[in-house]
Amino acid sequence: MRIPPRQSRRLWRLVVPIAIAALPMSLGAQNSIQRSPDDILKQEAYQTPPKELADAVLAPRYLNVALANPSPDRKWFLDEIGDGPVVMKTFSKPFHDLGGLFVDYKANRARPLTVRNNIGIQLISAADGAKKTIQLPPGVRVSNATWSPDGTSIAFYVHGEDATHIWMADVATGQSRPITKTPVLATLVTSFEFTKDGKQIALVQIPDGRAAMPEPPQVPPGPSVKLALDTDKNRLRTFPSLMSTPYEEQLLEWHTTGQLALLDVAKGAVREIGRPAMISAISVSPDGKYVRVTRMVKPFSYDVPVSSFGSIEEIWDDNGNALAKVGERPINLGVQDDTQPPPDPNAPPAGGGGGRGGNQTGKREVAWRADGQGLTYVEQEPGSANGLGNGRAGRGDQASGQGGGRAQPPPARRDRVYQWLPPFGAAGQKVIYENATRIAGHRYSPDMKFLFFSERAGANTVESAVCLNEAPVTKYTLARYRTDDVTANPGTLLSTRGTIVGGRGAGGGPPAFGGRGGGGGAGPVQLSADGTSVFFEGVLYDRNPEQVGPKSFIDKVAIRTGGKERIYESENANVFERVAAVLDIEARRFVVQRTSQTEVPQNYLIDGGRRVQLTKNQDTHPDLTRAHIERFTVERADGFKFRVRVMLPENYQKGTRLPGIFWFYPREYTTQDEYDRPDRTYNRNGFISYGTRSMEYFTRLATR
Repeated sequence: MRIPPRQSRRLWRLVVPIAIAALPMSLGAQNSIQRSPDDILKQEAYQTPPKELADAVLAPRYLNVALANPSPDRKWFLDEIGDGPVVMKTFSKPFHDLGGLFVDYKANRARPLTVRNNIGIQLISAADGAKKTIQLPPGVRVSNATWSPDGTSIAFYVHGEDATHIWMADVATGQSRPITKTPVLATLVTSFEFTKDGKQIALVQIPDGRAAMPEPPQVPPGPSVKLALDTDKNRLRTFPSLMSTPYEEQLLEWHTTGQLALLDVAKGAVREIGRPAMISAISVSPDGKYVRVTRMVKPFSYDVPVSSFGSIEEIWDDNGNALAKVGERPINLGVQDDTQPPPDPNAPPAGGGGGRGGNQTGKREVAWRADGQGLTYVEQEPGSANGLGNGRAGRGDQASGQGGGRAQPPPARRDRVYQWLPPFGAAGQKVIYENATRIAGHRYSPDMKFLFFSERAGANTVESAVCLNEAPVTKYTLARYRTDDVTANPGTLLSTRGTIVGGRGAGGGPPAFGGRGGGGGAGPVQLSADGTSVFFEGVLYDRNPEQVGPKSFIDKVAIRTGGKERIYESENANVFERVAAVLDIEARRFVVQRTSQTEVPQNYLIDGGRRVQLTKNQDTHPDLTRAHIERFTVERADGFKFRVRVMLPENYQKGTRLPGIFWFYPREYTTQDEYDRPDRTYNRNGFISYGTRSMEYFTRLATR
């Protein structure tokens, strides 16, 4: 798209959002000794905030529960128990800052695992909300709680002062035990993964016999030299964290070089796979015989963060042999390379849809198939040698040229869905479907008979299904809509895990890495009992969201006809409900989260006409819930309209003049429609939750 000259563009720098909160003119009344703001600012020590603000930051919001992680049998929800803001003793632990990778070097893990963890794990019954606590040693910190495939066990990280280990808990008894002896290396790979039978866990651990951490040089190795590049070609932004010395490069390699391993859950035995490498991502095949491994590769750089360094994605067998290269990403230095040929005009646009390691002209959406039969991925058919497309005449949906003597543009390259069988050579790549247009978010039914995907052309999106067992292969349209029309969005496919395939947005693809084919990390697409229908979950917005609240829904859609049957629709009379989990789609048993402007989100079981409250969440800021909030529109002199949200204390008397603060965040918009678009999904019945940094807490000081 051509961007017009800046002098001819209409750019509006706006205040988004604007919150006006009342507060007193002086903040010096927080103790018995009255001090002016200037006196407070002159102090070089930490100043205790007023009690009203301290209470707001320390409110026990972490005790509230959102039921979002159901067990495979839908009987329990998994919840990690927090204990509030991280304490200074933990936050002040030393760490290495290596180009945006922050490492707790004493514990061999990424710093976020040290400062963002929890004190316990509990199970919450999907039938009545009863809680069962997982037994843990006193004082431990936990994270990454994960259901085993059969739902009888839970694996999780236990973070000690100097190491991280994997523990396993029995769901029936609540008892837990450690299953790793060698500590996990959780610097780049910060999670683990079960095999399909639940008997093994793939992880990255500290290599045996690892050398000591490199020591800083006593004498500088020489002057620091940097090459300044042509600024016209440099596309780099300013990064807050970059490496700058050879010693930091040594530290990065040492911290990220780990040993891939398969852990026997029952026996605790570990099988090392391959040699240690700078592993940044792993995904184990359902049978545990193969692993997709992404390795960070040199060269490193002082100009871009670690996330921009190059990588190679490979398929390893369980002996560590690299069988095939899935994709390769060179280091991204943000500089235009004039030595590269011009882009193929038929190549797909950049961005979206890919598995890590694959780029937009290579393999995309790479994932293990749920049936254990190798990998699935999408790739555009190769172009001709002269770069003018594939040289074919019109095919499929592509019209052929007609008369006039005018040269016709080359036909668009088709998208192909592949199955890639072991041992992952060229002969094992099989095209199972070919589509005339670009597809995204491909996934399968549990029996692998149906293939589902999205097609987008401009603002138009089509959700499609293909029956792979029919001859000829037939494509069916499940939904057709404009992406920018939120009132017509059909929703998103449900997965067999009772969650939404590809997220809550329409047309989204599976997660960037991992998953087993049928919908990436979300699981295969849920079919009806007779195998003829799928289910779409979504939210129906009104064209006047300020006056009419949204409704959530689940539609049953016939694959071959597109016929709809609405099997669930929430009310919207001053409340909002959304489906948090599907327990039994045929019996229409759901867990919904219900909220209103004054009601904190609570989870309910809906079982036919029966409704059971499962959570007892508390409003941690009832005074703000009762506060006066007004929304109105302001029109500037240039005709641009923008919205303002005003918040006043609950005991505000109309006509009273109070001092206030303006909280805003500037952002540029090119059109009024672009600015208005997010407000089309405004939920007037939603509950406003405030975090530890919310400016609205200052209203508590207004009447002091």
